Amino acid sequence: MNKTYIVTLLLFVAPNGKRLFFTSTRPIDKSKNEADAYIAPDESYILFIRRDGINICFHMKNKIWSRSFSISKVLNSEFEDTWPRVSYDGKFIFFSSFRPSKEKLINNTPSIYWVSSLVIEEFRKLVKE
Repeated sequence: MNKTYIVTLLLFVAPNGKRLFFTSTRPIDKSKNEADAYIAPDESYILFIRRDGINICFHMKNKIWSRSFSISKVLNSEFEDTWPRVSYDGKFIFFSSFRPSKEKLINNTPSIYWVSSLVIEEFRKLVKE
């Protein structure tokens, strides 16, 4: 007998305490390999990775998410960028990258980089509500 198990993990409670986000093993479209999500404290955008690098989507007035934009092009990266996070004050985006650097990778561990979070507002201008 074949049994299917669904696993839910990596819970995240929104800062306002009104929403719960989680990962699940339910079947999804895996063609883009999306992962490593960061949700803005005000829930106005989400950063995540896919095969083409770090992406951003905006929560629009009609309660749906905008199309995604790849910010990796702005980061001048053709390498694997992962784990986007925004600083507590909202001024910087930190991320890990496997791009070559002066320091050698230790056990294939990525280095940490940062950029101004102003890039978020540049992409927000592209969203048509």
